[in-house]
Amino acid sequence: AHELTARGGDASVSRPWSTPRELVAAGGDGACTVDEDLSTALGVAQARDLLRRANWIVAVVDARSALSAACEQRIRQLGRKRRLLIIWCEVDGAPGPSRSEPLLEEMLARCGLAHLGPVSGLTGDELIEVLEALKVMEQACLLRLRVRESDSATKSFTFAAAARPLRGETSASAARPSPSEPAPAETTQPAETVFHLEQDGGNHTPADRTYGAGRSAASIGSDAADPTTPEARPSGLAPIEAALVKVVAGEPGVVVLDLRVDAVSERLGSRLRDRYFVVDRDDPHVWQWCAGLVAGGCRPILLTSEAGWFDTATALAALPDGIELRATAVVLARSERASKRSTERTGFLREAVLASASDLVDLERLLSFSLSHDGLMLIWAPPQPRGQKADRELRVDQAESAWLKRLRRGGPSEYRQIVGKRFSDELAPWIAAYESVGQRGGYIWKWCLHGVELTTLSCVPASLRGDACDTKVLAGMFNVLIDDVADQQGNDDLLAAFRRLVHGGDPGFDQFPPSERRYGEFTRDVWSEIWRRAKRYPCYDPYASLLQFDLVQLFNTVHYSHLVNSNPYILNVVEHDDYSPQGMGLLSFAMIDLMCSPTFVANELGKLREAMWHAQWMARIGNLITTWQREVRDRDYSSGVFATAIARRDLTIDQLLTGDPAQIAAAIERGGHESHFLRRWKQHRGRLRRLLCDVGSVDLGAMMRGLERLLQTELVSRGEK
Repeated sequence: AHELTARGGDASVSRPWSTPRELVAAGGDGACTVDEDLSTALGVAQARDLLRRANWIVAVVDARSALSAACEQRIRQLGRKRRLLIIWCEVDGAPGPSRSEPLLEEMLARCGLAHLGPVSGLTGDELIEVLEALKVMEQACLLRLRVRESDSATKSFTFAAAARPLRGETSASAARPSPSEPAPAETTQPAETVFHLEQDGGNHTPADRTYGAGRSAASIGSDAADPTTPEARPSGLAPIEAALVKVVAGEPGVVVLDLRVDAVSERLGSRLRDRYFVVDRDDPHVWQWCAGLVAGGCRPILLTSEAGWFDTATALAALPDGIELRATAVVLARSERASKRSTERTGFLREAVLASASDLVDLERLLSFSLSHDGLMLIWAPPQPRGQKADRELRVDQAESAWLKRLRRGGPSEYRQIVGKRFSDELAPWIAAYESVGQRGGYIWKWCLHGVELTTLSCVPASLRGDACDTKVLAGMFNVLIDDVADQQGNDDLLAAFRRLVHGGDPGFDQFPPSERRYGEFTRDVWSEIWRRAKRYPCYDPYASLLQFDLVQLFNTVHYSHLVNSNPYILNVVEHDDYSPQGMGLLSFAMIDLMCSPTFVANELGKLREAMWHAQWMARIGNLITTWQREVRDRDYSSGVFATAIARRDLTIDQLLTGDPAQIAAAIERGGHESHFLRRWKQHRGRLRRLLCDVGSVDLGAMMRGLERLLQTELVSRGEK
């Protein structure tokens, strides 16, 4: 789904799933039905209204499937929205449109939805003029557009809007079709707002307060015929609902979807109002609607009974690849024993984090934590909630064992390549010089060289590739040098000198004792060599300030790590996630690569940096899941596994400070924190994949393959660096 502002100025784009430059609606058996498309659009529109956004939404619908009774309900619901355009794509010559045309006309007449068409043969500019005219109406409208069927083997057709932006708007694409070409098969995003529905059985978006067979919370009155009145409902639900209200009330983007059979909560309805939905989990399009809420920026909390959870979990597991439902599922458990049994039965939700709350305080904390979790989190609500913690929570985290086995199978090959590395004549003296001041073994530099070769951008010409890799190894050496001062030595004065160095000041190493002065001067020489080499590259000037910025962020990561180890009570997940990824340096490495790349298209820089942010997160995850055991022995607790263990209450700060290292390691393993970060690795890979079509001058597919191999090198190098 794309959402671009309709208020002028720059367009803001939201891309929750992979989005090619064209809007592709794949036909054949894999095509989505009209009901699914409209349900998805409904969700995006509802999320926009809940978040009080003013953008337009354009839903591109593949109209080749048969119309159903539910279609009229969706059109009626969408017709009540403002700033919404449904582009109803029919295929010229296909039997579907002509057969359903009378039914569609009747539906539109009954719904009162403004509509135009069918139109065909428009040029891109003519289509933009139509969109400009509809924009003035400020209401929901349906445009019937006839397009030509593609000759592709997949029977797909492409709808693309002209690249010229609407007046007062910024186009999201630079491509422009020839004015003489008809619009049917080619259009980039209609500049105003594009709500993209990828027609591959997934990637959709939907919602309305009266969705499906359920009743809207707003329609509940004191005389409502509710079969589950407060008196008839189990006594344990009231405190659980109160906990839900407490957490959700301060989060405007969070909605509660009640999937329990014949269950309408007056408490939730009156407190949450338009953020409480009663839905029918048997509705075939409920998950398209739910995914639409997510695409529009909302976070759903799915409230279900233990009896209904298995069916819900089955539906979630059956979602097509590419849909990552960022949601929280709260299951009302009957008993602790039943909770454990049901948890085991739904272990096929490989991507989910599963947790069991032991009391109300624990439930509130888990709910709050889940809202920042970028994926599906399942919480078992206690059968007899209490106000204080009674016994230890149950947590089961499941990793994809087959995927891990495949990664580990490739590890030995990567290991042989690492140990077989030979340094260039320019790099070898720096490796030898490090050994006189540093503590790390020689393996780390071979691993580093292999890693930068795997992640070098494809746009770097072969003539400069080796030189750029050597420069990046030196940047990695600089990282290691300052990191060891922060974590191993805990030397505040020397770290402050390095801070002056990276900001262009005089580090003042003369005032230090001989051993520290020698260490500092070598670090300064490495820093100078990085810049000396960078200035030789043909595109140094455009990227010099970005390289400086990224190297400063790398230092900030080291500084934050030092602050955590100096005062572990500041450890928290949010700051860890802000600072930690920068420590891998892939953004700075990318800037060095671009300095060597005259063919890189400058207007793709923002998207490339976005991609490299996810890439360095993936690299960081590989590093932290394979080095935390050593860090336990070193009492270095800046890693994310410790931050999440604290957040989930598997450990306390006092245990980190005074506990036995073996017990700390056991708690990390018992809590499944490596599995948690491996799931996050896959989430970042998914976000990197969605950017593949946005960066044409760099092969991000090759980067993804390199990052998977990099993870293999981390797994096989555990304990060696």
